[in-house]
Amino acid sequence: MARNSDIQYIRLYTDGSAARQIDEPRPLPKKRKKPRPRPVKTVAIHIDPLALGGIVVALVMLVMMAVGMARLDSANQELEQMENYVLQLQQENLDLQDTFDHGYDLEEVRRSAMALGLVPEEEVPHVQIQLPQSADAQENVSWWDHFLVFLTQLFA
Repeated sequence: MARNSDIQYIRLYTDGSAARQIDEPRPLPKKRKKPRPRPVKTVAIHIDPLALGGIVVALVMLVMMAVGMARLDSANQELEQMENYVLQLQQENLDLQDTFDHGYDLEEVRRSAMALGLVPEEEVPHVQIQLPQSADAQENVSWWDHFLVFLTQLFA
């Protein structure tokens, strides 16, 4: 004989029986425990202040170096312009010196000077004069007087 638990169709209510059966209340489904919400992982970026300061200093130095290079380039261009200007002035000076040297007749200038009454340097008598040393220069001056004179000249 079959065991009671193996025959399941007998327990079920079917339509057409004489007596109606009340539906058995179904057991409430067991509430599942909601899983604990996992903490949301936040992405945290840790910044080292010393490294950040180093980066800022490096960027400032890079900007300063770029500005320095630009100023150096402009100074080199100005130097090149000034060198060209000096060469131009030297050439102009040579041209003017050549014009001056060949533009005047020295004999004519000498004759004009003689006509005005000027005499050559060799014909003029030279007299040499010596002055005796004064008593003030021979006087001994102390180091304190030298110091006072120095301060007077310094702040004058």
